[in-house]
Amino acid sequence: MIFTLVVFTIPISSIQAQGTWSPIANFGGGAITEDRAFGIGAYGYVGTTNAGFWEYDPVTDSWTQKAAFTGTFRLSAVGFSIGTKGYFGTGGNLNDFYEYDQTNNTWTQKANFGGSGREGAVGCAIDGKGYIGTGGSYMKDWWEYDPATDTWTQKADLTGPTRYHGAAFAIGSKGYICTGFNGTFMNDLWEYDPGTNTWTAKASLPGPTRDRPIGVAANGKGYIISGWTGSTALNDAWEYDPIADSWTAIPAFPGAPRYNSCGFAVGNKIYAGTGYAGATVADMYEYGPACAAQINIQNITCNSSCTGGATILAPLPGPGVSYAWSNGSTSASISNMCAGIYTVSVTDSAGCQSTQSILIDQPDSIEIFPTYTEPLCFGDSTGSVCLQTTGGTSPISNFVWSTGVSGNCIQGVSGGNYSVTVTDSANCSQTFPVVLNQPTPIQITFSHLDASCATCPTGVASVTIGGGNPPYLYQWSNGSNMPIQNNLLPGTYSVCVTDSNSCIQCDSVVISFTSSINIMDELNQQIQISPVPFSADLNIGILDKKIILSKVQIVDIIGKEHINIDPLESNKTYKINTEGLYAGTYIILMETNYGRFSRVIIKN
Repeated sequence: MIFTLVVFTIPISSIQAQGTWSPIANFGGGAITEDRAFGIGAYGYVGTTNAGFWEYDPVTDSWTQKAAFTGTFRLSAVGFSIGTKGYFGTGGNLNDFYEYDQTNNTWTQKANFGGSGREGAVGCAIDGKGYIGTGGSYMKDWWEYDPATDTWTQKADLTGPTRYHGAAFAIGSKGYICTGFNGTFMNDLWEYDPGTNTWTAKASLPGPTRDRPIGVAANGKGYIISGWTGSTALNDAWEYDPIADSWTAIPAFPGAPRYNSCGFAVGNKIYAGTGYAGATVADMYEYGPACAAQINIQNITCNSSCTGGATILAPLPGPGVSYAWSNGSTSASISNMCAGIYTVSVTDSAGCQSTQSILIDQPDSIEIFPTYTEPLCFGDSTGSVCLQTTGGTSPISNFVWSTGVSGNCIQGVSGGNYSVTVTDSANCSQTFPVVLNQPTPIQITFSHLDASCATCPTGVASVTIGGGNPPYLYQWSNGSNMPIQNNLLPGTYSVCVTDSNSCIQCDSVVISFTSSINIMDELNQQIQISPVPFSADLNIGILDKKIILSKVQIVDIIGKEHINIDPLESNKTYKINTEGLYAGTYIILMETNYGRFSRVIIKN
């Protein structure tokens, strides 16, 4: 079975012209294949198989054996470095994970990789976190390792196809996965953004599709070197520019075509070698960009603030050295820069010039996504708002509300206008308005007819309800629970209305009485309603021209109004279209210049 290894480093950003390959001392452990490598500071590290674990010093071009890897033998694992620590894990069908301490020359087992055991995975380190994914039986999962808490968290799966034996590298705050095999050899490239936990397709590698290449990053560029097409070992080498999203062929790897090799970066140089080239080999090579100018980029901390900058670390100012930035600066540093692409031309003391663009990046703006719980009733304090956020620099855990409350939720609040200030881990703040809606208040509207005398139970009261959340329940002071009340004596009657949220509103109506006991009888005689019962139009006839009928309402037995005619004229017969009324019992309420009265009517 054939295995492979991909290794990575996180260099400072640099600018360069195309460089050359040079042989270096063979790997100290002899011929190997499918091993792992990474760079820490000024040294490179290769090993952990039976060949032992070795440190390479580019200054002396020499290898020194270091503390043996304490895990079991495995092939096709993953290696990367974070700060002064190196990490190895997975390989074979294993999911164990180990940390190498450069200072103490010791190995410590850490929390097992969060996914299943596998070979042929890829990994890299981005902004102090480690990442491992793909591999195994054609997988696409992606896991984040936090060395501060020694924990793994599953992140968004690779958007592209499943694969194993691909390559990965990290440039700045982004990670990249390239090439691999899942029954088909691939040359696609995918960019991972930890800030948004998303993948984006980038320019595919122009060379042959392959698996088992070396993947490494240096000088703000990514490199894919060698690999296996399924029938042919390769020795081509490619450089990826993330700013231009483009690939450039660089001088071919000078050793024999091969795969299952390893590589690492130290400073602005990359180192590659070992692997399988018809047999396992131990030769190693250095790729150094011509007249390289190292540049350290200070990205912007808060979105839309012009606080970025860049400093050229080499060549340092001196005789014959010059800098020409696209913003007009001629010093080794630029500052107070907004996000964007800047170009610098650097000439060293030997007269060698290199020109390159750099990207001063910024985090996405903080955005909030509120989840609202409206108060149950108008004016009460049962509402809440909880926030989810994107953008900024995670984690975002500082929320201060206009109420003085801290946290991503406010609870027990009424409807109204609020604001919240959100601060991310980089101390960038943004204030957002938040509007919490609430139900409209319950509104009680009365219609009533006074009693015909002080002791006559002929009064009528009904309510029409608006606002709140229907359906409604009614509770009158006389014990009734219907919206319309008949046969009322003069007096004050109160009603409490409860909606579906158990919100309560109460009000009262006064039933008076007319001064003459004979008025209602007279009205009953002078206003005629026909036919009774009715099936179509309803006729109202006024016999006495002194009676002015100013309003007619027809309501059903639960108090819902169906017809309202206002105003009317006197001494006339009115025809009311009742086509919209269903068969049933209704109450007709009539208001005149002599008083108000009602009758029960029935539609067939």
